Amino acid sequence: CDALINSVHDRKRALLDKLTHVAQTKLHALNEEMSRMQALVSSNNSSTNGTKLPTQRELDVTVNKYRKQHTEMFYIYHNDRQKLTTLLNTYGDISLPLAKANILLARNDGRNYDIAFRWNLNVSPNEQHLHQVTQIRVAWMDVDAKEEQIATMAVVPSDSNMYEHTLNVSQNGTYSLSIQYFESNLRVWSKPSDAKVVSVRRIQEEFIDFDAYDADYIAVTLQNGKQHLVTGNGSKKGKYARMVCSNQGFNEDIHEWRIQCVEYDSLSQAGNASHAVGVMTDAHVANKGTNWVNDARIQWAYYWNSYRRCIYGACNGEYVFEHNVNDGWKTGDVITVLLDCTQHNIRFFKNGESVHEKPFKIEENQTYHPLIVMRSHNDQYQVLQK
Repeated sequence: CDALINSVHDRKRALLDKLTHVAQTKLHALNEEMSRMQALVSSNNSSTNGTKLPTQRELDVTVNKYRKQHTEMFYIYHNDRQKLTTLLNTYGDISLPLAKANILLARNDGRNYDIAFRWNLNVSPNEQHLHQVTQIRVAWMDVDAKEEQIATMAVVPSDSNMYEHTLNVSQNGTYSLSIQYFESNLRVWSKPSDAKVVSVRRIQEEFIDFDAYDADYIAVTLQNGKQHLVTGNGSKKGKYARMVCSNQGFNEDIHEWRIQCVEYDSLSQAGNASHAVGVMTDAHVANKGTNWVNDARIQWAYYWNSYRRCIYGACNGEYVFEHNVNDGWKTGDVITVLLDCTQHNIRFFKNGESVHEKPFKIEENQTYHPLIVMRSHNDQYQVLQK
């Protein structure tokens, strides 16, 4: 490191010496011409000294030399100064062959407006100990706004050459970011890394108001003015397809809601005991009668069937896909639905764990309403707070 630092200082000194020499050379040439001209003019102040006045040719030579030196100095100052300023702004005090940082991962988890990113240095393991990185400079911008911002962050030393940071961008959007690191031994900034693009879409946690139902088959209880339990305990008892839906629908952004199965009637599990949780268009269908999710009046529906342990997509009563997840739910389980109207897909979770690997695509340009279907008047679901 000492040898490298000394080499940098030598390069700085050589550069300054070269610039000083150029300035002195140009000024010396100009001074010589000015002195010669002054001597010629002074020698002709008296008409009795017998010395000839400078010829026009001599005057032209002097003027041309002056213009040439002045022009060279002008362009050296303006052009080279601009280049030097650009280099200093990009690379620090002196341009060094420092390895660029490499952004390995940049992501947003949808729970906030933070971009978490991981990076390292493009150096071999044998060279890691030569670098002492103390801070980074993050250049980031919303790709639509195209207004770059800079954030400086401290770096925690790492023996593994792996660093992690978090950048808060305050709102949804698609962002580009690149980084430079500061090498404190040399006191210089590296070149900017290649840019990484990441989308930030914060998940909106919803408290669903299941307010579309037939009171013959569904009942709701309130607690603190909000729905506490959604049950199959309507005025008609027995085994029916008891549908409840929300009049509130979603057609943009990302939404998540959670419900807990408080009571899954064990007696109703004989025969067709299908319960369903998911989304559908055409919420008005739930307002009258007993209805299952593949009703022909429902244009689009996507749901998890607990009894059949499958996830379905249906269009106007016809199945468009059936995916066996080999899992259902029982009393006490918490079901989470994640509806992404930006990427147009849906996911299902049980007790915080996804029940399938990839999200299921849903039809675009639709408004989707949360739904539950039960089978017994004893079935109960609790709507969970955000």
